[in-house]
Amino acid sequence: MSVKFGNEAIEDFDVAKTLGQLSLMEINPIFEWEDVVNEDTGEMVRRPTDEIIEYDVLVYSSADDSRLTVTVPVEAKGIEIDVEKNYRKPLAFQGLTARLWNNRESFVNAQGRRVTTYNYGVKFRATDFSLVGANNQPKQNQNQGDQK
Repeated sequence: MSVKFGNEAIEDFDVAKTLGQLSLMEINPIFEWEDVVNEDTGEMVRRPTDEIIEYDVLVYSSADDSRLTVTVPVEAKGIEIDVEKNYRKPLAFQGLTARLWNNRESFVNAQGRRVTTYNYGVKFRATDFSLVGANNQPKQNQNQGDQK
């Protein structure tokens, strides 16, 4: 399998070998931002709104021995998990995908030399998540329809 950078998500990979056991650490909401003009100065300022657009789930990866962030949509049922009671308990993600990204920035430093910095990483996304062994663990083919 060739690895490509960009918008193509890697959907078929061995999660157990690649990431190991994933343990819950934090669930953080990501808010929508809006541009607001400061009436006193006329300056454009960015401020968060009350609208949550997605959640970042911070997990510990036993294979990588580090923390990873997996982004899930607002509709994910796993965001209802109590982090304090289930801290460091293993999670199972449904519809987990990875996308490789890279970025190159060039600038001229104070000495007049051109400096180029390269940044790269992996963006993980999932459709939902649950505690391993929990009775309410959603199945991969059960993601259709809303149940309220």
